[in-house]
Amino acid sequence: MSLIAPDNPWGITLQVDFLSRYTIAASTITALQKLGVSWVRMIESWSNIEGPENTFNWTAMDANIQAINAAGLNAYFVITNEPLYRRNTNAGAGIYLLDPASAGVIVSHLALRYQSGSPFGTLSCIEVGNEDFSLSTSSNYNGGYLADVMNTAYPLVKSIDPTMLCVHGGMLQNNKVFVANWFAQFYNGGGVSASGGVGTHTDALNTHYYRSAGEDPLDPSYLSTNTISAQLDALYAASVAAGYPHREVWLSEFGFAANSGGTGGNLTYAVQDQFGGEVFDTARSKPYCTHAFYYTYNTADNNSLAGGAVAGKHPLWQRMNSMVFMYSQWLRQDINGNKRLTAATRTAAQPRTAAATRTAAQPRTQL
Repeated sequence: MSLIAPDNPWGITLQVDFLSRYTIAASTITALQKLGVSWVRMIESWSNIEGPENTFNWTAMDANIQAINAAGLNAYFVITNEPLYRRNTNAGAGIYLLDPASAGVIVSHLALRYQSGSPFGTLSCIEVGNEDFSLSTSSNYNGGYLADVMNTAYPLVKSIDPTMLCVHGGMLQNNKVFVANWFAQFYNGGGVSASGGVGTHTDALNTHYYRSAGEDPLDPSYLSTNTISAQLDALYAASVAAGYPHREVWLSEFGFAANSGGTGGNLTYAVQDQFGGEVFDTARSKPYCTHAFYYTYNTADNNSLAGGAVAGKHPLWQRMNSMVFMYSQWLRQDINGNKRLTAATRTAAQPRTAAATRTAAQPRTQL
């Protein structure tokens, strides 16, 4: 089984490209253990690992995954920023995106190296594409093209390790029209897509959520953009319309830039704490939303839970830490209307459904 830790809904996203020697510090791993999350989502440029073509440097990645596993946490890797020989020009649109064949090569290397029980470490989830397929709100939505990529990548991951999760790159935008059209294209094809949509080839619908500085995620007065509730509902509505009402929604990245004075376009720590709490509370209120990851934990980043404050003193760090232990499984009903179990009431006779046996109509059993 690819899960190292019990699959609770809480995670942190780290931008590995910003770290010294692309290595996660031991102090960061310790802080995330104390925070109580079970997932560490790593964004790293594939060009750090591959180059020249078919030559790979796994040293830093092995060390990161082994450290995460040793801490009892689930490792989650995001493929992004590939070398140009791994990209296409996307039918002449001038947007260089990971092509399906190259995606197949990359995920095969990752799944083979980090499958369950590997001496190099275990990856619990691979994300294909990060925000790359939704960076622009142009009419060329690229959801259909990402479906083509997933239709190649997903079956290859499952053929190597059926228990390893595989999700599509997080959709970046929150413009109401764009979000609806992007996911319609993702499910149905269109644009430059050569297929009829993603079908069963993702373990969840995946979104990011960033509003402009100072915009409350619950405020509906910004008419062109979704509140966090409307964003998550839009993903679920797309799944229902496509015939996948049991597909989970993951919020794999959100954050709010802050500093102690709230200067330079940043929020104060108090407002960051308020907005972060609003997003987490909204996510855990949705039966279909099963995971949420905060960006980030890095003292050099203003979005961070460690920025300008010692870990454990930062207001949003404290809030998240309390929420993780108060709502270890969000204590809501799952997508089938079943009450989620607490760690105290779950028994060996009530395991999560293994990814190997789950179908699109059968979500993982919520704890």
